[in-house]
Amino acid sequence: MSGNGASGSFGTGPASGYFLNFMFMFIVFVTSTLDHALNFIYKNVMIYALIFGIKMNRNWPLIPTIQKLDRQFLVAGFAAQFKPNEFDGIIYKRWVGKLELWLTAMSVWHITEGPSLGPRTLDEEKAFKTADSLFRGAVISVLGENIVDTHLRLTSGKEIWDTL
Repeated sequence: MSGNGASGSFGTGPASGYFLNFMFMFIVFVTSTLDHALNFIYKNVMIYALIFGIKMNRNWPLIPTIQKLDRQFLVAGFAAQFKPNEFDGIIYKRWVGKLELWLTAMSVWHITEGPSLGPRTLDEEKAFKTADSLFRGAVISVLGENIVDTHLRLTSGKEIWDTL
């Protein structure tokens, strides 16, 4: 049996029910008298339409949901939708709100609090430095040309955030 449920032999598969219904109606129509033929046709057409409609109704939910299975939901693509426009010094509160949302979606917002106090393992230190670099690059990438030079010299994400 192939992937769509249809088989190669005649009389089996999803379309055989329609064909057999049609043949039954045709045979009864031919063998019936002319007086009863019109009444019979109306009834059978309605029954056939009802059966066909019920069979098609089972397939309707599959028709509008054509999905591309090769695409996956990626956090990077999700976070890219929140990236604010380049800041040029106008409407700071709106821009900083969008920036905060973007940095939260990228999971680097915790950099604004600075490094945690107390001992850290080597892996935690490496993860913090990676997140700090990502934070700094993200913030600098959305600063306007007239503002970016003053923030490039800062060495940590917390310093950049505090100056904004």
